[in-house]
Amino acid sequence: MSPRTVQRFWDNDMHQNKNLKRVASIRSSATRLRRSLRRKDARLWSQNRNRSLKYWSATAQIRRCRIIHERRASRYKA
Repeated sequence: MSPRTVQRFWDNDMHQNKNLKRVASIRSSATRLRRSLRRKDARLWSQNRNRSLKYWSATAQIRRCRIIHERRASRYKA
C-alpha cells in the first residue's frame, strides 16, 4: 500500500473512533438524565400521594384500610 492510502485509512479510522466516542458520551449523558427524571417522577408521585392522604378524614382512611384487609383475607380463605 502506498503511504497516501495508509494515511487515508488511518484518517478514516480516527474519524470513526471520534464519532464513536461522541456517540458514547451522548448516550451516557442521556441515560444519566433519564435516571434522574425517573427518580424525580417517583419523588413527585410519593409527595402527591402523601399530600392526598392528609386531606382524607380519619373514618375514610379506616374504611379504606378495612376494605383492603378484607380483600387480602378473602384471598387466603379456603
